[in-house]
Amino acid sequence: MIGQRRLRMLSPVGATISKTSRLAPVLKDVRGKAAGFRIQWSSFGIFMERFEELLRERYKPSTVHVMDQRWESTGISAAKHLRESRANRDVWQKEYDDFAKQSDWAVVGLAA
Repeated sequence: MIGQRRLRMLSPVGATISKTSRLAPVLKDVRGKAAGFRIQWSSFGIFMERFEELLRERYKPSTVHVMDQRWESTGISAAKHLRESRANRDVWQKEYDDFAKQSDWAVVGLAA
């Protein structure tokens, strides 16, 4: 055929990174333990505020650490947030490491 074009199909699947990590031991009770909440969007933050109230009332945690990553509340775009996250990878990694060290257990998100 005259003017026939070819289309090259690429796989949308990215390369996988194989890494294993040991999970923390399961806690028998959360009473008196340090809790951690990672908040990434405002509606989840509202839910976790109520969760924290009930937690403090019923289980008396030693502390509650909140990692606030609500980038949408700062008025920046998702694309800009992603660029900044990549540029500040070491800062983010330190924040995650500190969060993990300060928390005996954590809620980092809920599937919806």
